[in-house]
Amino acid sequence: MYSKGKASNLYTLDIESGKTVLIGSIGMHIVDIAFCVNILYGIRWRDQKTTDLVRINPTTAKTTIIGKLGNSKVASLAFSKHRKTLYAMGY
Repeated sequence: MYSKGKASNLYTLDIESGKTVLIGSIGMHIVDIAFCVNILYGIRWRDQKTTDLVRINPTTAKTTIIGKLGNSKVASLAFSKHRKTLYAMGY
């Protein structure tokens, strides 16, 4: 399991013990992450109206901006294995 820390650091999280291990700094403020077919995606709030979708390397925490997500503020991500679809919730 992966976790995003307060300072936008990426951690692995042992769901049995709760122990975390730091992978590295994401390098930008990320508000949510979702794992999707071996790729970790994140949401970055660039400003009041701009949200970016980013790809995060789960081994190094290196982050790449994929692109802007319309004009709404996206707040969370979820992945459906059954439908092989990444969903985003905005407001």
